[in-house]
Amino acid sequence: MGIFDWGKTEQIKYLDDERHKTWDRLVKIELFVKELQNEIRKKASDSEREAANSSRKAAEYKNKSELRLEEAKEIVNKINSEYSLSIQTKDDILNVKIILNQKLHVVY
Repeated sequence: MGIFDWGKTEQIKYLDDERHKTWDRLVKIELFVKELQNEIRKKASDSEREAANSSRKAAEYKNKSELRLEEAKEIVNKINSEYSLSIQTKDDILNVKIILNQKLHVVY
């Protein structure tokens, strides 16, 4: 026995009940879609915030690295300068030694 075997009143009542059920399902689906949209927006804004924080941290680390690089370059330059001075001092000492040895040979 199908819907078409019923009387008109019963058919209308059945169709009206189905319309209410369909409408209720539609309202639930619309609410679900709105909740999903809100969740997506929230997650997107969370992701944007995380990306901004990561970008800030990366810039901070980059700046610190550049400062450390400059400090290291200065230290290397000082070491090279001190090394050059030590070589010059060693050469001066050797020259003085040679001069002293020559003077000592002349005396003997």
